Amino acid sequence: MNEQFLTERPTFPAQIDWSHPSTKGLVGCWLFNEKGMRVWDSSPYHNHLTTTLVDGAKRPSTGLLLDGTNYASLTIPDFRSGDSQGAIEVWFRTTTTGAGWLFGSADEASDTRYLAIFKDASQKMNVYVINGGSAKTVVGTRTTNNNGIWHHLVVSCNGTTWSFFIDGTAESLTGSNTGEWFSFATARANITLGAAKTLSGVSNQFTGDIGFTRIYSRQMLAGEAR
Repeated sequence: MNEQFLTERPTFPAQIDWSHPSTKGLVGCWLFNEKGMRVWDSSPYHNHLTTTLVDGAKRPSTGLLLDGTNYASLTIPDFRSGDSQGAIEVWFRTTTTGAGWLFGSADEASDTRYLAIFKDASQKMNVYVINGGSAKTVVGTRTTNNNGIWHHLVVSCNGTTWSFFIDGTAESLTGSNTGEWFSFATARANITLGAAKTLSGVSNQFTGDIGFTRIYSRQMLAGEAR
């Protein structure tokens, strides 16, 4: 399925081989291989995003080119709110030293309900899940994530713990590794790639490229992430 990323047209569910193991539990699949303001979801759930970028900023094989102000988003109440486990897979490339969200699903009526995957200012990858006053977070250890080459990130959750894989290598994690997922953060209102959208508005914009992105309703095992 990855080779379809290089085509110059959207890939629709009917074009995907659903017998392939990589499609098991697939609930979101954005290839960024189309032009225009729409980012098509190739999964059966049709959660198509709208980007704030102009047409020429999204190109086959390079993904979504973000300048620190733009992003792609969809208004969708309680995205995957029944999922207590799952995985998010993102290809990204950046040279910036600043922090930025790769993926977020947040409440727009508060600043304290969301699930976020982001690069912090020390270049480490984080997952942060908060539901009102209760927050859970873990941080990776690798600090070379802004070296200007494409990296493959997998954040996987089995309902008890999180696992990070970067370029196929498991990360050592620090923090409260309790493995909360979408079901933990209630009243979310969107899914967004490249920024946070909360009561405070749009913030934490990512500078760099975001490519092929998939979301699963199941954990991703180490052998799949490599």
